[in-house]
Amino acid sequence: MRTTAAVHRPWPGLIEAYRDRLPMAAEWTPVTLLEGATPLVPAPRLSEKTGCTV
Repeated sequence: MRTTAAVHRPWPGLIEAYRDRLPMAAEWTPVTLLEGATPLVPAPRLSEKTGCTV
């Protein structure tokens, strides 16, 4: 009997995740802190001060 388990792949970082959409040479290795995937939270006081939804 074969089972297939889900594989969790760690986040490669923003640049690597979108490499195919960015103008960069294939041999270029990005320096990264694994940025990206940061949750966005509302900032009501900034929204109030700027008149924009932040």
